[in-house]
Amino acid sequence: MEEEINPDSAFINKLDSIIIKKEANLPLIYWNATFASPEFQKLFSLAGGSLSPSITKSEIQPIYEALLYLAEIGPSIGKEMEAVDILEMERNLHQLQKESIGGNLLRSIEQLTFYLEQVTEQLEKFREKHQETISEAQRTNLYRIFQNNYRKEIHPYLSATHQTGERIFYAVEQLYQQQPLKMSAVFTLYFQRQLSLDNPDGLWQQFQETIRRHNTAWQEIVDSYNILVFK
Repeated sequence: MEEEINPDSAFINKLDSIIIKKEANLPLIYWNATFASPEFQKLFSLAGGSLSPSITKSEIQPIYEALLYLAEIGPSIGKEMEAVDILEMERNLHQLQKESIGGNLLRSIEQLTFYLEQVTEQLEKFREKHQETISEAQRTNLYRIFQNNYRKEIHPYLSATHQTGERIFYAVEQLYQQQPLKMSAVFTLYFQRQLSLDNPDGLWQQFQETIRRHNTAWQEIVDSYNILVFK
């Protein structure tokens, strides 16, 4: 006597097969919703120029929160869609494409790094050439450069860029850590060079090192020639 096939059992097996395939695609779903999304590409587009000198924390906060939100829901994408508010997710994704702040940040860091390296080199050469003393005219000139160029113009912009970078890169790092998909070699290289907080050869750590070297050069000038006597 032939064994009777239970139609419910066949349906359950087919459903299980669909679920297994869906779960296998979860990493791709999250990747497409984040780093591969048009919103993320817009956020880090280099077509928008540099950061505004007047940029404030309140301007960065919505993007910072949107990135952290997307990182937080990462484990639920595809698995527990009922736990994800789709409208809230779309709202946060939309927040990323309002402005190219990420791209502006990258460009500002590159520009500042280049500028600081040039100035630091000149300061170090000056210090090496004038080991003991300098004229009053030279001290006056150094003081004016320090006050008018560095303190009033460069330092405020440097500080704003640094604060923006700390928040944006931290949030992107959280999003990156939630990715279950093995990243392509191309994207991994891009992330390590442009967006990583920790890579010694990356944009951020190079920026940090340039700031440290620049500050040291100015401190040696200030201490060696007592240029703040004019304040």
